[in-house]
Amino acid sequence: MSARQRRVASQARRGLRVFAVVVVVVVVLALVHRHSRSLPRLPALSPPSSSPTPRLAREVRLAAAPPHSDPAVLEQAGADETAAENEPDSLVEAAELSAKAVPIVLPLLASPSAERVTEIAPMLVAHKPRVVLRSAVAAWSKPGLCTSVGEATATRETLASSFRLLDLGERGSLYVDPRLPTDAELPVLESLAQAETEVRTRLGLQPPRPRTFIYSDQQLMKASACINEDVVAFYDGALHIIAGRSDALASVLHEYAHHALFSAGVMAPTWAHEGIAMSIAKERWWREGRFLRALSDNPFAMDDMDRAIAYKLKPEQAVAFYVQSAALVECVMLARHWSLRELFTALSGGTSTDSVTYDLPELERPSFLGACIGQGLATLSPGR
Repeated sequence: MSARQRRVASQARRGLRVFAVVVVVVVVLALVHRHSRSLPRLPALSPPSSSPTPRLAREVRLAAAPPHSDPAVLEQAGADETAAENEPDSLVEAAELSAKAVPIVLPLLASPSAERVTEIAPMLVAHKPRVVLRSAVAAWSKPGLCTSVGEATATRETLASSFRLLDLGERGSLYVDPRLPTDAELPVLESLAQAETEVRTRLGLQPPRPRTFIYSDQQLMKASACINEDVVAFYDGALHIIAGRSDALASVLHEYAHHALFSAGVMAPTWAHEGIAMSIAKERWWREGRFLRALSDNPFAMDDMDRAIAYKLKPEQAVAFYVQSAALVECVMLARHWSLRELFTALSGGTSTDSVTYDLPELERPSFLGACIGQGLATLSPGR
């Protein structure tokens, strides 16, 4: 083979090697590209949600004390379920409310700890803040909770002029039924002092003392107000208490809590008002299984819970309203790991001159309350 032929053969072998390398590179690149297309793509990062999944603790600490209706009334809880189903607006009608509620809501605090909690499925339905108009609960601040202010005001003036007035300065003004003995106000004053301590400790509030009317019996209290026949204490800008009852302390604690919330500008939602007051009064009666079963089977709609006034409802409705109010407050605190003060702070942050707005989307989920009750709500210890 000549030198020229050897050069040609050498160049041909180099060309084949280059071609082979190029083919290998092309094949490798094609395989890499195909593999990269088959790999799952990572989702784009998004800002952390401001609404973490609500959590529900395995244990709930609840409040305790006697109810604000006579014990006999409690036997009627859940007895009127059929009527409630047929009259979805009965609470609003019974409370003589004319304003139409708009859906409501509260900002979430920091993401709750995972300690001793059970996950609840995230809310999948759209929601918007709920708004309770002050006009919808205006009767609560009228004398005797009456819609007709003129007659109620005249009745109140008659009571004030006929009752024995004790002006105690910073300790408040007491109007005492003249049929009561001269020292009948002393237990009430002690109860007021305890109520001030409890409200200051658990809500951080220290309102001026309200006017307090002390009655000798339930008949006169009922005759002077637009309330149902089983009410034994109420608040309408003043405290109304019956002297000598075994549940007098719980009544003062409960009604003074309403006074503190009103003084802070929180007039609604009424379920929160009642639930907070029951927690302050350490009421436990509502945790009995029969009440919670009735609640699970036939809860009131949130529109009713936002604006109905328990004192003005039928007795059996009032009992059911109290049960649901207390359960809602405890379950919300549990789900968000809130104290009673944190719940109050969230509500007060949504107050305006004409409404209260709050954002608790879990309340829009029908399973929320049932899940809370199902995890042993009735067996837990007093609240925070």
